[in-house]
Amino acid sequence: MISLPSFIKHQFGIPEKLLKHRTKMIIDTDSGGDDIHALITAFDLAAKRNIEIIGITCINGNSFIDDGIKNITIVQKIAGVTIPIYKGCDRNLKQQITLSSKFFGDDGMSGHQEKYLKELNITQYPLQKEHAVDFMIESALKYKDELIIISLGALTNIACAMMKTADFEENIGLIIGLCGNILGLGFMNNGVAEYNVHTDPEAAHLVFKVLAKKLIVIPYEGVISVSEFTITKVFEQDSTVKGKFVKEIYEGMKNTNNRYDIQDPLCILVATQPDIITEFVERPCNVILEGEGRGMLTVKWLEKDPQANLVTFILKVNENQLIQTLSNVVN
Repeated sequence: MISLPSFIKHQFGIPEKLLKHRTKMIIDTDSGGDDIHALITAFDLAAKRNIEIIGITCINGNSFIDDGIKNITIVQKIAGVTIPIYKGCDRNLKQQITLSSKFFGDDGMSGHQEKYLKELNITQYPLQKEHAVDFMIESALKYKDELIIISLGALTNIACAMMKTADFEENIGLIIGLCGNILGLGFMNNGVAEYNVHTDPEAAHLVFKVLAKKLIVIPYEGVISVSEFTITKVFEQDSTVKGKFVKEIYEGMKNTNNRYDIQDPLCILVATQPDIITEFVERPCNVILEGEGRGMLTVKWLEKDPQANLVTFILKVNENQLIQTLSNVVN
């Protein structure tokens, strides 16, 4: 997936942060097509690993937050599960409204949302009254090191939880997310920023600075370097309800850039099948907040201070295991 110069020390196998089996999970999502694919994957794999998904929290991003709530309701109905949904932040830390990326169309489901709402006879959305940030804080206090948060969108909800209570960072067990790029390969207007960090750089800056030792990142470059031929195999499984659903909700992205991105499902696999990891690196890093590089993640590759706050970056995974698992989930 990602190859770095030989003088940069790599590590192989499972990162120490993942050696402990955690049993409680929150999925924080902006509810676009890849997020919905990740949720289907999580519903299947978490149950097999004795992990309880205690809540799904929403944020603006790939879809507007209210569309995201509809999308989560749809995927739960298709998967046959009922998990509490919590509405989170629709603005970044600068109080700017986070606009929909439209990578997956206006509704986050490549235009298929209305069809599925009708087919599944969904007229109500069982939203919890509690705000997502408060739910995160209470869950971290209750479950402590047992809790893992999967971050599939901007880090705003997590940053707000940190700002609201001083002990959140001490209580939380682990955060795994697609949040950043390590080689400067971006796809936002400035060419160097990954979408989730670019959406709220201030939130990302805070999380990377304070929670580095509890943070595992799947860099954007690692996902796009998985061969298109390999990824396409997942979307050939369209003879089942889940397979057809996943293929349809990716149509918007496929039509936009002629590829399928599976970064969010990969976050779920790293959390539930850590043996999929074959290579990783741990380094301190920073998020650029000003100038043309705003939203870019800068990694201190030559840092040798053992006391530095080190973020774990996943460089390579077992691609055969990746594709086989994702294919099995939708079969």
